[in-house]
Amino acid sequence: MWDYNIENYLYFESIGYGSKFKFIPLRYTSWFNQFIHKVPKIYDIEFEGAFDTEIRLECIRKLTTPGTYGSMIKFKLANVQDQAIKFFEKQDSLFCLDMPHYNFPETINALRIFENLCLNQPTLVFDIYQVGSRKYFEDMVMYVDELTQEAILKIVESGVPENVADKFKSLTYNDSDFETYKFSILEDFKRISGEIIPNNII
Repeated sequence: MWDYNIENYLYFESIGYGSKFKFIPLRYTSWFNQFIHKVPKIYDIEFEGAFDTEIRLECIRKLTTPGTYGSMIKFKLANVQDQAIKFFEKQDSLFCLDMPHYNFPETINALRIFENLCLNQPTLVFDIYQVGSRKYFEDMVMYVDELTQEAILKIVESGVPENVADKFKSLTYNDSDFETYKFSILEDFKRISGEIIPNNII
């Protein structure tokens, strides 16, 4: 069983499938280049995803409620089924956004962030549960401790990471670099979890 989240090993090991688990994180692909367009950045942040849980509804409320900072973020909610349209809609914002979906601890959405980075879109991550490794995306993403107008505007004003697709490519595109990348995440998660996790799962 291939899984791109090392954090899921503990679950599979607990149900007797640890020996079948292989950690294969997502890696850069040029396939996304066909969807990249140079368009003006007219929004501060973009998000696509369901808002059908308490935490998501609270996040959306905070993103659309005026704060005390003097101005509001320009927030784009872009839910579409067509993948090509979705990838296009990500690109006119300074940051894409990742936020929790469930009302109980979960990892960041590695697939969403992977798509963003391959499209050369920096990502702002609201990771309140902090149950996983942050080695997946290094400084290509920016973390926010609270999802408020003020916090987001301060990050936008501090500057947007550049060339994130190239950075992600340098970590994962070549096989030797990818092996180093996988091992760094494994070691980081061992440190975080305190669990004994065999090296042969990578």
